[in-house]
Amino acid sequence: LTRDRFVERVQARIAEFGENAPKIAVLFFNIDDLHRINNSLGYDVGDAVIRHYGQTLHAILPAGSIAGYFGGDEFMVALPETSGYAEAIDVTKGIRSTLGDFLLIGNRKIWFSASIGVAMPETWQITARDLVRDAQIAMQKAKESGGASIVRFDANLQDDAERALDLEADIRRALESDEININ
Repeated sequence: LTRDRFVERVQARIAEFGENAPKIAVLFFNIDDLHRINNSLGYDVGDAVIRHYGQTLHAILPAGSIAGYFGGDEFMVALPETSGYAEAIDVTKGIRSTLGDFLLIGNRKIWFSASIGVAMPETWQITARDLVRDAQIAMQKAKESGGASIVRFDANLQDDAERALDLEADIRRALESDEININ
């Protein structure tokens, strides 16, 4: 699915719950260092890793799951009827384990890992776009922590992302108005 189609399907699932807190988890997968595989072994090998990842994901996801590939090294999964973060993390660990750590192409092992963010709605008022954003923020934290890990979203991650954006804007503004001199 495309990103927009994925968001539409997740939004439809959220709407099914009405004012009851939806029981859905959104997982954002990023294949760590895919650019390194592409640069060293070529895009055909990188594409084989992506195909393996996508096909395996579709084969192992629980019934009713929604999956999408968004280009590059990004995949999204929505797990319906998830009781909470503990279950979502357990399912995510199972997915990661089943995907494995390497792919055999010819007689060469291609090692790869994934950074994964997990987000669940805290309220029925959340949108699917917000969940995708939250899962992506958590995935970025997983990458910043060295990759090959799973991070659960919490509001502090959103606050950190906003503060970083504000800080960058403040620094750029200060540089443009000569409030900062770099010698």
